[in-house]
Amino acid sequence: WAAVETGAVLANAGAVTIDAVSANTVTTTATGGATSSSDGVSFGIAIAVANHDTIAEVRDGMATITAASLAAHADHTGAATTTATGATQVGANATLGLGISLALASANDTTTALLDRAAVIGGGLALSSTSRQSSTTSATAGAQGAASTGSNPNQAAATNQGFANSQDRKSTRLNSS
Repeated sequence: WAAVETGAVLANAGAVTIDAVSANTVTTTATGGATSSSDGVSFGIAIAVANHDTIAEVRDGMATITAASLAAHADHTGAATTTATGATQVGANATLGLGISLALASANDTTTALLDRAAVIGGGLALSSTSRQSSTTSATAGAQGAASTGSNPNQAAATNQGFANSQDRKSTRLNSS
């Protein structure tokens, strides 16, 4: 922020230059992970909100500015990188393995060059503002289960059901003796 303040008096000034320059980098990373022998869920959530103001101004005031020349320039360069990762690894007995990720970035930049009062300029008057903003957002999620038994899901379910029934029979025999 560069400014000629409200109460400032510039009378018979030479060349007046006001420069406001900013360079901002915002990096946000979130990593979530879970490992379980049964069901597992993991979350990776990255949220970045970047607000940058780059302002070169002559603020309002009672006194008229008199100068040979006046230049006000505001220049902003910004970069935002937001990355989220969610990874889950579950075991052979799992029925659910879920990896979730969300990456959200909001870059709100204001770049302004402003003359907000009366001025008598003998030569050149230049007001300019430049803003360059880049934003990169990436979200990756995954889930991995136990090694495949080579059967399709219906066969695996039937095998698991058969195993459960055999365990139930063993339990019944033990209880009846």
